[in-house]
Amino acid sequence: MAGSYFYESKPDEAWLSWFAVKPECQRKGIGTKVLQNIMGLTRKYGMKSLSVIAANTEVAKSFYFKNGFNFKEKIVFDNKELPVFQFDI
Repeated sequence: MAGSYFYESKPDEAWLSWFAVKPECQRKGIGTKVLQNIMGLTRKYGMKSLSVIAANTEVAKSFYFKNGFNFKEKIVFDNKELPVFQFDI
């Protein structure tokens, strides 16, 4: 499952949300294909970047790096420090 959104105040910056793959379907390329589809739609609609607030795990970091994202910053959300990754289109 995946979704993306943007804020009217920054209409050229998309955000990835609700991105998940069932555990039994992970590590089979499904997440990468879903992410590539979202990236394609982001590009199609004229966005300049796609960002995501990710889980602070090596698996999540590795996944986003593998798919061309770069580390942008860390934020604190719900008393947890989480990484933000960004893909420039």
